[in-house]
Amino acid sequence: MKQKLPTIFVTAILVLLFQNTTYSQYKIDNKNANFTQKSLHKFTTIFDSDEKQLSIKEVIADDKSKFVPLEDENHDLGFTSNNYWLHFSVKNDTDSDLKYYLESSRPIVDVANFYKVIDNKVVDYQKSGDNIPFKERSFKHRKTLFIVYLLPNETADYYVNLKSDGEVINAPVILRTPMNLVEVTSFEQIVFGFFYGILIIASILYFFFFYAMKERVFLYYSLYVVFIGLLQFSLDGYFYQFVTPDNGWLSDKSVLLFAVISGFFLGKYAQNYLKVNEISKLLKSAFNILYVSLGLLLLMIVFVPN
Repeated sequence: MKQKLPTIFVTAILVLLFQNTTYSQYKIDNKNANFTQKSLHKFTTIFDSDEKQLSIKEVIADDKSKFVPLEDENHDLGFTSNNYWLHFSVKNDTDSDLKYYLESSRPIVDVANFYKVIDNKVVDYQKSGDNIPFKERSFKHRKTLFIVYLLPNETADYYVNLKSDGEVINAPVILRTPMNLVEVTSFEQIVFGFFYGILIIASILYFFFFYAMKERVFLYYSLYVVFIGLLQFSLDGYFYQFVTPDNGWLSDKSVLLFAVISGFFLGKYAQNYLKVNEISKLLKSAFNILYVSLGLLLLMIVFVPN
């Protein structure tokens, strides 16, 4: 029994290593082909190449043990400027052509490249991200979407390269049918229409309060609502799609700019509404320090390239 223990121990370690370096293939057959959307996070592995920009050929030829399983659905990679590579495999086990749309990250990500690989050869390449003009996206949508097309009985590996300039990167890896994409997009347009409509009404209403009552607290709140709305407009990808579709400096810096400016007006609103100047000199100084910090941050955003 004692002689078998080392063998069992080594076998267990090899099994664990094997589990950590392999992945499952998602098979689409006649039984499960009727789904409307499917999260592929259980079938996806991820590789962090740090800030090193690898080519797809280097990634294909690289050691697959560097890829680790994606931990959860809509995995949050945090604030990062690293290059990430997602990998999953799909097999069409039916006799029909299949077409889906892959949602691979949040709307704002600098670089998003998609590769379809068969027998270690790239057979399809698509690009997205907000570091290119909107018209150059392979699929023109505010979200980061790619077309997944499979021939009958075809098996393909897919790689997605994601990179940002320090902002948050999410990796949902959701496969959607064309009808599901239309339904989700229509529903989101209704929700966002209500949301942005409420923000517009609130900002106009409080501006009229300021105009009628000459109280600056209403002006600060109105401006705060405007810039917090622009911030969310940028995060949802609409600012890039409709305001700065040609990319550029404003498109790249819009999230940070609107976050800083909305923070400033929120502070001014709170300071005036709570009458901080009359309550405490210490709190007044704290707010002034906050404004100076936001001002320095704004200058860095404007004048510091990266």
